[in-house]
Amino acid sequence: MFTSGGIVSDRGMIGEPLPVWLSYLFPRFREAGVFEGMDATHQDPNHCLVNEYLAGQGIMPHKDGPAYLPTVATVTLSSHCVLEFYRHPEDKDQGERESTTEENRAQEPEFSLLIQPRSLLVLKEDVYKKYMHGIREITKDDLCKGNILNLPEAMPQGVEETPVLERGTRISLTFRIVQKTLSTKKLFLRR
Repeated sequence: MFTSGGIVSDRGMIGEPLPVWLSYLFPRFREAGVFEGMDATHQDPNHCLVNEYLAGQGIMPHKDGPAYLPTVATVTLSSHCVLEFYRHPEDKDQGERESTTEENRAQEPEFSLLIQPRSLLVLKEDVYKKYMHGIREITKDDLCKGNILNLPEAMPQGVEETPVLERGTRISLTFRIVQKTLSTKKLFLRR
């Protein structure tokens, strides 16, 4: 795991510049309008988290923290994953809210996306705000199971039938904008 841009807390981030090699993607983000209209002071992301997921590793369903503006852009490298989306308990009807953490883990996702290597996934608006997202801890993804919304578009080329995909090591580069930032220069010049 590698974090660049600064360490984030609920109160914001003491910012540091992102390495040049990460900024090579920014013109493509701008061209696609990824962070457009988010914040006039930030045209480009100021935070990046690089994670490695070995085959069989996943991440529990979660919502990104309050320090981030409500858009996230993730570049996936090396291997695919199936990203699952669960309605956040706060956004459910009152009767649906009463559940334990174990029940949340056991619930089926409302929908999923097949994320292929060398792809960009952008989450914003309601998907960012109202859904938790996670990846199951499994070594193979049976694409016949679950409600994979983008399956026809994301199927590997040349595959006629819905396959079972074996996971490999996946690298994710997750770009965000932290709104409240303070540079180290400003921090040390304050009195």
